[in-house]
Amino acid sequence: MECNSFIGLLRIDFKGGHKNPTMISDKLPKFLVPFAGKWIKPTEPHMHIYVEGYKALVWAIPLIESDFPIKDLKHPSDLSDLILNFGKKINLISKINIQSAII
Repeated sequence: MECNSFIGLLRIDFKGGHKNPTMISDKLPKFLVPFAGKWIKPTEPHMHIYVEGYKALVWAIPLIESDFPIKDLKHPSDLSDLILNFGKKINLISKINIQSAII
């Protein structure tokens, strides 16, 4: 059974295709308008964004088109940078301490 008591506000995907809605409402932020109806390829990293009046996280923007500093995961160290930058993006107050494994 799916629980609808949690609504995602932001999510970053590195795999998986996605199609944005074609309907543009007055609540849609202007920066998302050019991406209406856009197909995002399964290999195209993208950021899902909550927009009031639409299903949760149905809108997405390619990371390459966003202000998010991490555009792709190419090296294991990129994951730490991704997590820290995601925390900044959502204005996380708690400090994140990431300890890399010794290789």
